[in-house]
Amino acid sequence: MERHFYDDLQVPVHGCVVGNLPSEFLSKLPSAWCNKDKCEYLELTKKNLCLKYQGPGKRNEDAAAARTLFPVPSGCAIFYFEIKVVSAGRDGFIGIGLSAANVSLNRLPGWECNSLGYHGDDGNAFRDSGTGTPYGPTFTTGDVIGCCWNLMKGVVFFTKNGLALPIAFRGVGGTLYPTVGLQTPGEIVEANFGGQEFVFDLVMYAKQEKLDLLSRIYSRQLPIGEDKLVNDILDYLVHQGYTSTAVSFSRDSNQGEWVNEQLQKSVSRHRICSLIHHGNIDDAMKEMEQAYPSVCQNKKVVFQLLCQKFVEWIRKGRVDKAVELGKTQLMELVTSEDDAESANYLSEISSLLAYEDPINSPASYLLDLSKREVVAQMLNDAFLQAESAPRLSQLETWTRQLQVVFDKLATIQDPEASLLSLQDFLIR
Repeated sequence: MERHFYDDLQVPVHGCVVGNLPSEFLSKLPSAWCNKDKCEYLELTKKNLCLKYQGPGKRNEDAAAARTLFPVPSGCAIFYFEIKVVSAGRDGFIGIGLSAANVSLNRLPGWECNSLGYHGDDGNAFRDSGTGTPYGPTFTTGDVIGCCWNLMKGVVFFTKNGLALPIAFRGVGGTLYPTVGLQTPGEIVEANFGGQEFVFDLVMYAKQEKLDLLSRIYSRQLPIGEDKLVNDILDYLVHQGYTSTAVSFSRDSNQGEWVNEQLQKSVSRHRICSLIHHGNIDDAMKEMEQAYPSVCQNKKVVFQLLCQKFVEWIRKGRVDKAVELGKTQLMELVTSEDDAESANYLSEISSLLAYEDPINSPASYLLDLSKREVVAQMLNDAFLQAESAPRLSQLETWTRQLQVVFDKLATIQDPEASLLSLQDFLIR
């Protein structure tokens, strides 16, 4: 079967909300009705998810509503919850929607200011008024009704048995709580805040909204020229040592002259780092003397290389070589520099000598191959400095700046940003 980009589009879903939310918000999602924020005419059961009307049910003032403990997080992209009408009771005066914390609990959602709702007895939509407008079909026993608030667009629509109805309200904002109202005897509803699978395909809807958002972003003109973007990509490939890829890309983009000049500067650098990754410290130091003699004068760099050489001798079981290296060159460097940090590290790696089997000793972490990566990165930074080149490529700098933007948007709880991630903008 043919696959499309849409199939792999990822959307973050946390129960009833869609969006990347800070961890402190994930523990404060609407998940049940609040037993302290409900009308006395309502009986609450099944882990505070089921509501049963037990009032007189004679007048509008006998209506009874319930809200969740926590409001809809303002930083999420989409919020959704469902109720199942277990019983429509005598008249089926059931409403579902959203309301502010100060709205009366003796009113169905939508009848009061800062409240909106969809009612089952007449299919009308109500907002800030007891007078409704025709909206959708009526609903009764057995129906599953959902309420979806798209915070990115400020719109609310409802669903019936998994099918989306048209937009009911626009310009919806503020701090609102999921709300349900009942009014006549025998009415029972049970809520689902994401603890079970929704009847409505929330993930499919969220994917479509994310695709729409990305389309709008990509349709905007980039403030940089195509040549500049190509050069930044080439700069990244060369910076990271992807030489064969850089050559192919430069040929296809007619940038051969630029990339050849840059490649000459980077081939030696990445070859030396590759030797470090394979534990060939002596060969790496020999090439470094030829290509980067100035770096060989940096005693801190040399000390780290010799420490890794010490570790490699231990790994090979050549304790005698390690001891000789420690007593001569390493001790001499530590003494001449009077560097407490270096002295402590030398003491740490020397502890490997105390074990007959260093690989299975408590100090085995010092033999981890990741240590080679640390030394290689340190060496690469020193080479770049010697070349008067930036530590990061322009593309990496832009990527980090973009992540900072995402983090900033998260702190101000921007709904659109919560639906996106840095991965959405990386080249695939």
